Amino acid sequence: MIKGVDIYATREFVSKHDTDKDNPTIFEVGLLDSQMRGYILDKVSDFELSSGKPDDDAKLNWRINERNLALVKFGVKDIKNFADPQTGQPIKFKCDVINKFGKSYDIVPDKILNMIPLKIMSELGAEILKETEISKEAEKN
Repeated sequence: MIKGVDIYATREFVSKHDTDKDNPTIFEVGLLDSQMRGYILDKVSDFELSSGKPDDDAKLNWRINERNLALVKFGVKDIKNFADPQTGQPIKFKCDVINKFGKSYDIVPDKILNMIPLKIMSELGAEILKETEISKEAEKN
């Protein structure tokens, strides 16, 4: 029997780039449901097998930064100890809510997304994708 992924589960994640080991920024990372994960991954890639010209190569466009932005927008559920660059004070995190596919999704507000450095966005995107895969241990159960 295959065990499904618990889309309500979360875990804490600290970036390897966080230099404050005593008071790090903690991202609460959630899982994406299959519908949202598929939508994000399909939306950010294009594949063209042939343009109709025999000498043209196949083309693959992969918008990795756009993908990571969407993954973080839908996959991060809370952020603690993240300093506002203007005030230096910790932000007050509160999700926005949007409707997609007939469901409500809690998302990271654009104001906060715009403050996350690109290298942290990439790291979080990879972590969120990793969490949506069924582990070998879960497959055995």
